[in-house]
Amino acid sequence: DGGTAGMKVRRLRALLNACGRLPYRGDATRQALGSMQCLLVLVAILYGTLAQADQTTHASCEPLAGITPICGFAAPEDIDVLPDGSALIVGALGRWDGAEGGGIQVYYPRDGRIDTVYTSGQPHPAANTADQAWGDPACPGPPAKFSAHGLHVSTRDDGSYTLLAVNHSGRESVEWFQLQRDSAGRVQAQWRGCVIVDEPLWINDVAMLAEGGFVATHMMSRSGAATMLDRPPADGVKSGALVTWQRGVGWKTIPGTQGALPNGVQASKDGRIIYVDLYLENTVAAFERDSGRLLWRAPVGGAPDNMSITPDGNLLVSTHPVSLARIRDECLSKSLELCELPFIVYGLNATTGAVREVRAGSGAPIGGVTVAVQVGDQIYLGAYAGNRIGRLPAP
Repeated sequence: DGGTAGMKVRRLRALLNACGRLPYRGDATRQALGSMQCLLVLVAILYGTLAQADQTTHASCEPLAGITPICGFAAPEDIDVLPDGSALIVGALGRWDGAEGGGIQVYYPRDGRIDTVYTSGQPHPAANTADQAWGDPACPGPPAKFSAHGLHVSTRDDGSYTLLAVNHSGRESVEWFQLQRDSAGRVQAQWRGCVIVDEPLWINDVAMLAEGGFVATHMMSRSGAATMLDRPPADGVKSGALVTWQRGVGWKTIPGTQGALPNGVQASKDGRIIYVDLYLENTVAAFERDSGRLLWRAPVGGAPDNMSITPDGNLLVSTHPVSLARIRDECLSKSLELCELPFIVYGLNATTGAVREVRAGSGAPIGGVTVAVQVGDQIYLGAYAGNRIGRLPAP
């Protein structure tokens, strides 16, 4: 920009003047060579310093273009909100290759505090008997490793909350946590149980149902997981479907919901309607849960990742207008403070599927956005890589 260009010119002039004033002894040729050597060294230093400064600027946590970044997270791939809006529950995905573990973090918008309430391998003593364990009584115990993928928070009868978290690290499972406040009013998490995901299912996201089970997105067979990130954009290959799990029943596929890499999922309050992001169809869809009947389909720009329900009962969906291979090569496979890949956030009418663009962006202060959630008059953004979430005013 103009300010950066002006700074470069001023610094270059100062360096040139410094070179011109250096005392060189000997003939004119040696003096000229000495001046040229000085110039080359100083120009290299100048552009190396500026490149480093540019990197620091891109990874900084300064507001830009109407988005305020909030740093202190670890690949915050999914976010849900406590029903009273007082805290965000943030899933730490960790490294996609398992090199860095994940966890659960809590962000308090009022004071900006970030607490890590669960980490990979953290011991959480909890009863695991048929009458006390949450989820499946056959759950073998707490996970040895944990990486948070899809999340969903729901309210319990006692006023605490259930957090469901899809885990791909160490085992394929949906982990059940209880969220409750301590004496200081801060949210704490205790592991309470799990549901092991049966072969060949490979789950991405999950949403609690009113009667106590959950609906989830089965992306594709686990046997094809190694090649998933090589699939081209919008390939339309129907590799997965919506599935449900109920205690005493187990896993069931909802007929008629097959799609290309199903991703984010939400359920209506009564559980009758399921909303799903069909990632490799560039489409969001709504189905009747009992019958699998399609209610509407809505094309969007890019591959839709996670979705959330807004305070007025509509949907927010984030999309990726780039290939999975680019996401892997430029962000997922690296330790980054900032992923710069582009994103689009859409708002959808939950009744009709009508679509409107809310925000598009790339680069600083946040890119690679996977989720958007609304709290009051603010929207918060999470991403599959980096150390930050973002905040912007709701339209």
